[in-house]
Amino acid sequence: MRIIKRKADNVVLFAGPDLELDATGARGYGWRTTQVDTSNAVLLDADVPANLPGACYVHSNGTLTAIPAMQAQIDAHFAATSPSEAEIVASFMAAVQHYMDGVAVSFGYDHLIAVISYAEEPAVPRYQTEGKAFRAWRSRVWAKCETVFAAVKAGTRAVPSAAELLAELPAVPVKG
Repeated sequence: MRIIKRKADNVVLFAGPDLELDATGARGYGWRTTQVDTSNAVLLDADVPANLPGACYVHSNGTLTAIPAMQAQIDAHFAATSPSEAEIVASFMAAVQHYMDGVAVSFGYDHLIAVISYAEEPAVPRYQTEGKAFRAWRSRVWAKCETVFAAVKAGTRAVPSAAELLAELPAVPVKG
């Protein structure tokens, strides 16, 4: 897993299998941001558990440590600001993609795309079965997200937290 952290205080800004950092900002699969001070950020490979709960972390000496006080500050900041619809959707998409990649990693694959790549490969039946299961699961996950986003946009439900959205997603495939 890769992380992008601030050099000044080692706070982890992003975690994911496909992160990139350059002079223009940070990006991962399906998202990009220019809101990162790239002169004070570093991209590293790190041991990140697949089931790591969403929270703020410091990465120091190869260890991730949760920072509840900082998470409370961030939660308060976002509660007091009004992000655009595009920002909300982008943050949820990144959280959902990170979650799906983490599930794939827990099955022994590098990321979601890796497991799905086996869907049409019959040489090893277990891999093909898992590939097909993950491909179908991914479709059900994104369909559920579209339903949630449509309900929020229609005003029939409140914007869920990332944790609430992840809890609503379809069940994870079973190891094949």
